[in-house]
Amino acid sequence: MSEPFAENLRLLCSHYASVAEVCRRIGINRQQFNKYLSGASTPSLHSLRRICDFFGVEEGEIVLPTHEFAGLIRVRGEAPSDALAATIGKIGARFPDSQARLRKYCGHYFAYMCTPAYPGMILRYFAAVFQRGDRTYAKAIERLVDKQNPELGGYISKYQSLVLHAEDRIYMMDHNPMGHQVFALTVIYPSHRTRLHFLPGLGISVSGGPGRQAFATRMVYEYLGESTNLRETIAGCGLYPEDSDELDGAIRARLRNEIQPGENTLCALEY
Repeated sequence: MSEPFAENLRLLCSHYASVAEVCRRIGINRQQFNKYLSGASTPSLHSLRRICDFFGVEEGEIVLPTHEFAGLIRVRGEAPSDALAATIGKIGARFPDSQARLRKYCGHYFAYMCTPAYPGMILRYFAAVFQRGDRTYAKAIERLVDKQNPELGGYISKYQSLVLHAEDRIYMMDHNPMGHQVFALTVIYPSHRTRLHFLPGLGISVSGGPGRQAFATRMVYEYLGESTNLRETIAGCGLYPEDSDELDGAIRARLRNEIQPGENTLCALEY
């Protein structure tokens, strides 16, 4: 984590009058903070969360390669209002057991989907589900990089979601604070097994391509654990060919947006 984290931390500090001011406002010892800036030391998980909360970034973002991180904070702008959260909160009030039901799903995931913007490709991105107060949230980071041709570059997108467990389904209402896309909805099947593995579902969104088509696509969430090595996990995100051996065959099979004879709707493929 040290090299990109240290560079990104220095970049964040450059937006303030002095490092001393940053240390004072975060409440971290200046001598220890200097070690983070130089890359000589990395913060504990507790200190990392305090740093990220102060700068308004996510733990998964601050370990991205610096050129990607710089682009992320440059285009993000002001934090979105909480109007969406307030609206969804009213809906959530009708399902008072939602928080308890969602607790087991908190953690890190790879999420998989196909999109008309990248025909013949599968997008794998990072998602984190967590609870704060009386709500459950999800954060997602997409690295739109062709994994077979990374030299071509790419860009990243960030999504924030409010999550509800209602009528035995998990609903994720997504908002992109960067403004590329306003809303999306993901509906996934909960797992009734003791151990989480794959969570299949459907996503409804609007393509980022020139046509801006509304589309529905099959999705799979792959549970990685309560926490992961964020740098390695995000490095594994990107665009993969539909037949890529780097992706689990069971996942690829459940992402095919095919409607079989006798069917007239696109449905999630259960496990």
